Amino acid sequence: FKEDHSLGIIAGTNIEYYTAYGNTSERRDLLLIDRPEISLANGDQYATSYHTHEARAGYFARVNYMFKNRYLLEVNGRFDGSSNFPSDKQWGFFPSASLGWIVTEENFMQDLKPHLSQLKLRGSWGQIGNQDVGSNMFRSILSPTTTTWIVGTTGERSFGLPTAVRDGFTWETITTTDLGFDMRFFNNRFGVTFDWFQRVNSDMITSGDALPSTFGQTAPKQNYGELTTRGWELALDFQHRFAFGLGVNINAYISDAKAKYTKISGNSRLISGTYEGKEYGEIWGFETDRLFQEDDFEKDPSGNLVLKEGIPTQEYYETNGWFFYGPGDVKYKDLDGDGKITPGDATIDNPGDKKRIGNSTPRYEYGARVDLSYKGFDLGVFVRITPFL
Repeated sequence: FKEDHSLGIIAGTNIEYYTAYGNTSERRDLLLIDRPEISLANGDQYATSYHTHEARAGYFARVNYMFKNRYLLEVNGRFDGSSNFPSDKQWGFFPSASLGWIVTEENFMQDLKPHLSQLKLRGSWGQIGNQDVGSNMFRSILSPTTTTWIVGTTGERSFGLPTAVRDGFTWETITTTDLGFDMRFFNNRFGVTFDWFQRVNSDMITSGDALPSTFGQTAPKQNYGELTTRGWELALDFQHRFAFGLGVNINAYISDAKAKYTKISGNSRLISGTYEGKEYGEIWGFETDRLFQEDDFEKDPSGNLVLKEGIPTQEYYETNGWFFYGPGDVKYKDLDGDGKITPGDATIDNPGDKKRIGNSTPRYEYGARVDLSYKGFDLGVFVRITPFL
């Protein structure tokens, strides 16, 4: 394509096969503690075995195209297969594509150089499959057990009910959309990179809808759940070498992301369960008001401390017969105004006096790295901070 066009194509395949098997045996009454041998032990002998295998195969291709060093296009495709799914659902196609525009290569941007060394706008969309769901999820398994009925000298072997399996069990799909830009200033000494992204994990394997007890088995798993994550990341970097030989390279970043369940089968309303709209990692609890003071209490005819009228009671948790709230203990807020501190029925519709008080997932992660070099000597310092909200 002479000078205006650049084209690159790559294709390939990958094949993986994994197998593991083994046996274990034991006797528990050792004759000699320092000689752990089966033949030097008394008592019953126990033996177990396992044998697992897994296979994966895939075909992939990538096409890169660039026009006049400023317009960029990349298209990818993967066709993956896994033994973790039924034979008619083992294969999945996962495409992706990205576009880029190096704005500073345009003629109307040349007057800004070298103050603005580079400005690149980019966007991408892509899918990838997740097959890490276990090798027997789609199989109806009968689990063996040993009964308490003794025949001869041992218990009889029996099998439980086969696990219920739903048709159509297949890959989870992770779809990512990313928009961002790269900027460099002052002959590439200072750089700014920003990304906004959305990642949707769809067809998540979740518990099925609740079934009546007459079904006689737990509900089968199914591809139904969806977890959506949105976030952003900002990175800055600076590099310079002074005339006397000292080189400085500074990098700093800050990022944030939140994930929510946007689709869930069964849609449990329990705050301890998984429900649509739940933020991943959210923590529920009582909100602290203050510490109980002595003047919050009065004595009953038996001389025991009891709360004065108008102060919400926390007797819901005074169940062991020896602990009773008193001065110095934590007093919680009565959020529902019913005069007592309780968890309601532990659902998001009736959480009682509980509320979302935090999240176990890090928010606003940030950090920095400083690298110094001088006449063959190097020093690097890295700091990372992960707050929780």
